[in-house]
Amino acid sequence: MRQIYAEWKHFTSGNRKAEGRLIHPLAPCGDLVLFCPGFPGGGATLFEQRFVDRLLEEEYTVCVLRHNGTRLDTPEGQ
Repeated sequence: MRQIYAEWKHFTSGNRKAEGRLIHPLAPCGDLVLFCPGFPGGGATLFEQRFVDRLLEEEYTVCVLRHNGTRLDTPEGQ
């Protein structure tokens, strides 16, 4: 079984917030793949199931954003 290290990270910029699952391979190559799923949800889970293993085999660090503060009841969400 491949060894990885996964952690949840919280990102903040002003009043905007997001969180993501940061997945590190055992021997990272120094590059990061950032996946920003769209709305509605489900894309993050499918991405992890279908692509993360292959990216980790190539020693990429992967960040999959989750719960990125999508709000449809604000002026920005109209």
